[in-house]
Amino acid sequence: MTIMDREQVQELSVMLHDLCQPLTALQCRLELAEMEGDEEGMRRAIADSLTECERLNGIAMRMRQQLREAMQDGPGDLK
Repeated sequence: MTIMDREQVQELSVMLHDLCQPLTALQCRLELAEMEGDEEGMRRAIADSLTECERLNGIAMRMRQQLREAMQDGPGDLK
């Protein structure tokens, strides 16, 4: 594995970790709102969930960019 490959793998590992954080927060927030069952709790859960969705989209964009860069190195370099 080249230095570039290691760097790309490390970056993807960080991005996957970053992806799991808002997914877990999103799931927990929605589950809590469902248990509370009140209208205000649901509104807060929706607002918080939209914020987490923005984070997820940002991470996905970073992952797409990383993939584009890796593919520019040549398909034979992807392992």
